[in-house]
Amino acid sequence: MFKLQNITYTLPDQKNKKHLLKDISLNISKGSMLAIMGLNGAGKTTLLKILSSYLKPNQGSVFVEEKNTNTYNAKDMARKTAFVPQEFPTNFPFTVSEFVMMGRFSWQKSLLNQQEDFQTTTDTLKKLNLFSLKNRDVSTLSGGEKQRVLLARAIVQNTEAILLDEPFNHLDIKNKREILSILKNLNQNHGKTIIAVMHSFSDVSSYFHQVVFLKNSELMFCGNTKEAFEEKRLQEVFDVPVYL
Repeated sequence: MFKLQNITYTLPDQKNKKHLLKDISLNISKGSMLAIMGLNGAGKTTLLKILSSYLKPNQGSVFVEEKNTNTYNAKDMARKTAFVPQEFPTNFPFTVSEFVMMGRFSWQKSLLNQQEDFQTTTDTLKKLNLFSLKNRDVSTLSGGEKQRVLLARAIVQNTEAILLDEPFNHLDIKNKREILSILKNLNQNHGKTIIAVMHSFSDVSSYFHQVVFLKNSELMFCGNTKEAFEEKRLQEVFDVPVYL
């Protein structure tokens, strides 16, 4: 579904042009459940934002379903990929239900007939145990609740791929397991491509089929999880012995 060719990215205002990504070439098949891993500063979030078209590379090309992302308009791209960030600003007066339904924007044909959008939003809020919060102001939510709301908005967006940046930072173990199960169901039963920046080896081993390792802004590995988690490779990527 995704193809990256010789992607390089640097911050536009940097004088010394430090690469956040350097010459990355990568293929991600449709229906993959893939984890992006590496040390802090390795380029994980930057790679995720490049895949979602939130950022444009300085060099190289990005393809989604064999079409260069430069040929997509914003609405078409929003039907292909949904991006779930670590945080989002909450200084706006939206309820949970209103915020989640924003994910339906790219599919809306008329603001006068939104019955399908309301129903999709309601069903998703129930699935993620958020229905009781539907009238709450998003600024009053806890960190874990905000993360679930962000995921709900991505689900109602009804894209072929969902990209998540460290989605479990604010979740306790119970909520984390529930979200992982939802992502696995979306992948296995609905064919969604799931790509997430992850830190937990055990979670990745249990739920993800494939792994990308980044180190110092370069691609170190892309392949199946079992092969990725070889002791020698883990030590090379993370600079310390890793025991699973």
